Amino acid sequence: MSKKNILSVFCILILMCLFMNGCNSEITTPNEEISSDEAGENELFASVESLEDNLRNICKYIRCYKAGERDERDSSIEYISQKFTEYGYTPSIQEFDIYDLSYSTSTNGIPNLGIFFHKNPYDEEKIGDGKNIIINHTNNKGNQKAIYITAHYDTTANTVGTIDNGTGTVVVMEIAKIMEHYDGPLNIVFVLFDSEEKNQQGSREFVRNMSEEEKQNTIGCINIDMVGEIDAGEIEIACGRGEYNILSLMLANHSGNTLKTSHGVLTDDLPFYYGKMPAVTLTNSNSDFKLDKEPDQFQYIDFAQLKSVTDFISEFISTFDEPYYTETLNNQRTVNSKKPLLA
Repeated sequence: MSKKNILSVFCILILMCLFMNGCNSEITTPNEEISSDEAGENELFASVESLEDNLRNICKYIRCYKAGERDERDSSIEYISQKFTEYGYTPSIQEFDIYDLSYSTSTNGIPNLGIFFHKNPYDEEKIGDGKNIIINHTNNKGNQKAIYITAHYDTTANTVGTIDNGTGTVVVMEIAKIMEHYDGPLNIVFVLFDSEEKNQQGSREFVRNMSEEEKQNTIGCINIDMVGEIDAGEIEIACGRGEYNILSLMLANHSGNTLKTSHGVLTDDLPFYYGKMPAVTLTNSNSDFKLDKEPDQFQYIDFAQLKSVTDFISEFISTFDEPYYTETLNNQRTVNSKKPLLA
């Protein structure tokens, strides 16, 4: 064979090898070129950049029920709804009337739950229109136990409420973002409440409209209120009226018992508690409420802690310990409490 022919055969063999390798290889996309560690971080863990971006956009506005500030509140609602849509969800709005409720119908130790859940027990003046934002996970099925991840997005007058409670709002949003593809055994409902600052009327409206079947099928509510404040102490698990419940026990256990459990605060876990559902609020142990009036509240935000809270809740749901849940309910333990375990 001539050198020319040998060279031609050699070239053909090389081309055949390249062709065969090309047929056997998988088509890659830009996303597949990311290392597995990086891909896992993008999908499973919170992004400080995303948390900060959402917080800055939401806190451009005062989010108050009062007439002069409703347009600003609605701008925030529009932004929040748009982001949930980007994350793959279909948000809905639950509208309700906000009343003065100057009487203490939502504070400590209410014996009459009919009054607590009454829309307007003393026929007081209507002072605003409320709007809760509700987002059901696409994995939700009728036969699964439900967990509610909540925060209030509203503010008092004359503040953009970065700490109270823009922080809790963006944590809920980020949990929804990173759990878009969750396909586990729980139904997840994200709710952002209006009018927490006016006697928890938004969360009361939500619980008031839950059916008895929905209440019975609820594992509990994890509420987030005022987290990620610099020098405000560690995150604590605040429980209803001070009573431990299945959810507080599970969260403490999931943290390796590093999270302390404390007496409840007056926020949106209360209607769930009074509706006989387990409920907790994750909050800083020593928040400075005076910071709410500061013109620049971002200087007081610990984004690393916001990320940590987000990742903790997301991991808790993703790895929900059903055997521990069942065992604890069956034991009906009482833990540092005079009352039986609420479940």
